[in-house]
Amino acid sequence: MNGTDDITDHRFRRVINTAPFTNFRIVNCQKGLIKMNDRVSAFSGAMILMQDFIITAKSKAILTKYVLPVVKKFLEARGLTLSAEKTKITYIRDGFTFPGQTFRLPAQAGKHGNKLHITPAKEGVLALIRKVGALIRKYTSAPMVGLIKKLNETLRGWANYHRHVVASEAFSRVDKYVYEQLWRMLRRRHSKKSRKWLKKKYWSKGGNKGIFAITVKQKSIYKIYRVIRTCSIGIRRYRKIIAEANPYMLEY
Repeated sequence: MNGTDDITDHRFRRVINTAPFTNFRIVNCQKGLIKMNDRVSAFSGAMILMQDFIITAKSKAILTKYVLPVVKKFLEARGLTLSAEKTKITYIRDGFTFPGQTFRLPAQAGKHGNKLHITPAKEGVLALIRKVGALIRKYTSAPMVGLIKKLNETLRGWANYHRHVVASEAFSRVDKYVYEQLWRMLRRRHSKKSRKWLKKKYWSKGGNKGIFAITVKQKSIYKIYRVIRTCSIGIRRYRKIIAEANPYMLEY
């Protein structure tokens, strides 16, 4: 079950950890978000990120009959309500989207076994592509340095957010799109120049032919501005964190 509320309570906005997604188990925690008893012993845990949260259980019946009423009561006591539009109870193999990323357990175990698969959400990738396309069209006739700075801000921020999940395929797709859009822009800007000339001028700076770059003279010093490739940021896995505490337990 995952849901989003119109939350202003600072206690619910607290980020549990600096990691984008950090599980904290509250099984056997009598003072946790859900008070455990024998009937709901199949409840397994919760995950909170800002105003969004996920609660997991072994069956839909447990979530619907036991967990959901307790969560609603917990929020109502603080003047909050669940968003009916964004609250969803789903099977993990069908997947769900949680802050820009899709969580899904493969229908069949692959080469890495039966492991949870987390990828950048398709909607988020499409939104980034549209934003990049709009930026490039906006700066078609503007100084190239301004375009490179804006692109780098957008691409670096998005890639750093998703670098901890299975994002290689999405990164490659974004890099390919950026290359194609820059090429189309330059063909319009330098309509009388050959492909060889464009490659030499914009894709051969700094000894790397695969990166778009320009050279600008600033106070008798030549400086190279490059468009970053999201694939170059790389994938970095988070070490799993085991945390028994949560912000709703008085002893913490």
